[in-house]
Amino acid sequence: MKNGKRKNEEFHGVEFRTTGSAYEALGFSPEEAAVLEVKNILWHSIRQRITEKKLSTKQLCEVLDAQPSQVSDLRTRKVNKMSLDKLVIYARKLGLVLDLQTRVAEGLRGRAA
Repeated sequence: MKNGKRKNEEFHGVEFRTTGSAYEALGFSPEEAAVLEVKNILWHSIRQRITEKKLSTKQLCEVLDAQPSQVSDLRTRKVNKMSLDKLVIYARKLGLVLDLQTRVAEGLRGRAA
């Protein structure tokens, strides 16, 4: 959930309560979840760009200066195998411009880091 509020969900008749993101619900810390969310956003943009340009694996290897196994990981959404740095580099090599916005999380206002 984007705002961090608790929400009751029902799945196959079982009610459960969630807070934070899907990654947090899977047991990742809020910090790890934030990194995974950014990676996911980048991956979606990269994937869309690859589709728009109709790039083959061979072409992607050349454009990204990457090995076929790295391109395979990218195509199959294995972002956990890639650093955030690597995804940013891939995005730039594909001609994408990154816009990043930050804001104070609701539950953290006024807290010292």
